[in-house]
This record gives sequence, structure tokens and C-alpha cells, in this order.
Amino acid sequence: MDANDIICRINTMAAYNVPPNLAKAKVLVVGVVEDELSPPNEASQPIADAIPGARPFLYESPLGHLGFAVYLGKADEAIVKFIAETAKN
Repeated sequence: MDANDIICRINTMAAYNVPPNLAKAKVLVVGVVEDELSPPNEASQPIADAIPGARPFLYESPLGHLGFAVYLGKADEAIVKFIAETAKN
């Protein structure tokens, strides 16, 4: 992976539109506050905004983008709670 690959991935992700029929799912969008490759204001927040009823959850990681792989445990409580609430409905 090089810088051009990263730029292409970010641009593709930013241009993707969520189709309305997909928006029926209950969604928890997880992001990392310090993610410089996919900043929340450019990635996870627009995704959450595009899906009606989606709930964003952000957590902090000193590793930025790599926080998804190393610190996902920080999101455990939010994920378990979301699944429990979703299962009730």
C-alpha cells in the first residue's frame, strides 16, 4: 500500500452513497477520533448521517487509524450495548 492507494481508497469511500433501501438496518458506526486516514468528519460521521437512525460511536487511540486493529476493545461496551438494544426491538 502506498500513498496513492490510500488516497484512492479515501476518495472512493467519501464518494460512496448509501442506497435508501439499505438504510433499514440498525447500524452502529464505529470510528477513531485520531484517525488521520479516515477522519470521523470525513468517514464515519457522514456514513452515520446517511443512514437514518444510525448511531455513531467514536473512541480515542494513540495509534490513530491502526486503533481499529489494536484498540477495538475500547468499543466493546458500546457494541455489546447496541446489540442488546437492537435485539429487544
